[in-house]
Amino acid sequence: MADKSLGAKNEVYQISLDTPITEIIEKSTHAVEYLAEYGLHCFMCPLNVFDTVEMGAKIHGMSDEEIKDMIEDVNERLRKLVS
Repeated sequence: MADKSLGAKNEVYQISLDTPITEIIEKSTHAVEYLAEYGLHCFMCPLNVFDTVEMGAKIHGMSDEEIKDMIEDVNERLRKLVS
């Protein structure tokens, strides 16, 4: 799968609480890897078509603060790909 972390004009793909898991799978192999480091292995689950980042993280027992920190870290790492 080709990584589409870079959009048109070197725009960096970023995630948010409401980003669908299926979108992340389609757009960024890097984001998939980074989220897996946090224990989100939703990418292999057949139910991921229904989940967002927030929903998947809550299913895995993450607090709101942990989710916020995870999203900030993943987005920062995605930005560094173009630096």
